[in-house]
Amino acid sequence: MLLNIWGLLQDMDNIIIQKKNEIYLKVKTEPHIHQELFDYFTFDVPGAKFMPQYRSKYWDGKIRLYSNHTGEIYVGLLDKLISWAKKSDYSVEFEDNKFYGLPFEENEMISLEGVSDYMNRISKYKPRDYQVSAVYDALKYNRKLLISPTASGKSLMIYSIVRYFTEKEKNTLVVVPTTSLVEQMYKDFEDYGWDVEKYCHKIYSGKEKNTNKNVVITTWQSIYKIGRAHVWTPVTRSSRMPSSAWKKK
Repeated sequence: MLLNIWGLLQDMDNIIIQKKNEIYLKVKTEPHIHQELFDYFTFDVPGAKFMPQYRSKYWDGKIRLYSNHTGEIYVGLLDKLISWAKKSDYSVEFEDNKFYGLPFEENEMISLEGVSDYMNRISKYKPRDYQVSAVYDALKYNRKLLISPTASGKSLMIYSIVRYFTEKEKNTLVVVPTTSLVEQMYKDFEDYGWDVEKYCHKIYSGKEKNTNKNVVITTWQSIYKIGRAHVWTPVTRSSRMPSSAWKKK
């Protein structure tokens, strides 16, 4: 009887994670673990006490990334969630979603050496080691939050990821803060040696909103105004790279 109770208690410490969609994860676990996650993913906003919402008592000055009512958290925080569970001695299981797959995905065809070779081939400039590692992580695990400081070569990393998906015949949306950065990103892609006229389209005020090109570079304000009615026309490209080129033997 004691053994059965101990086994039951161990099962209660499991965390089951499933994709709800491409934005949120759904966590299934015991109420006390939901509360622990809620507390862990709650942060004080710097300077909140000076903000009108806080002074008016409409907001308590905190950001909460986990809902203990719904068990939902952003997909991009999966690695943080797993890290917390390990430190807290909780086991983690992944549950498949027939529409969105598993929360944790790994592209077996991607290798660090293959990414390095590819980045050297598609650009005039030799990538730094940390740039190769960042692109590798993004492609290997299909989703990655990359934090990169000023002058660290973000555009080359973005360019490499965009080129990969373009050669896989996928459409890519690149969102930047300002229209000047739309032009800068377009120019950078061209400078790296790509045929931007063929593959890239810029969207902001005064620009054509519809395109059949694979890559759209825009601002969040511009894409928000367009609405859901505007979509890409599927395009088939003949420059697809063999998958085997990405994995070194």
